[in-house]
Amino acid sequence: MRETGGTVEEYNRKYGNHLIGKDGEYKCVKCKKVWVPTDADINRKAMLTYYKCCGVCRLYLYNREVERKAKLEKVN
Repeated sequence: MRETGGTVEEYNRKYGNHLIGKDGEYKCVKCKKVWVPTDADINRKAMLTYYKCCGVCRLYLYNREVERKAKLEKVN
């Protein structure tokens, strides 16, 4: 697990609830809804896990960040 920059225990602490193939439900950390992940929801940094947020929340957060950056560019 050295490719993630930590130990196995640290990896499990950070991503344990979102491991691919775990028993139980996947719960979004933002909206707290239970969601069913697909292949598009696999985390690109930690390839053995799904993202912590559902697709709707990830899209919302992405768009909010784009708007924030555009606002900052207008000010400068």
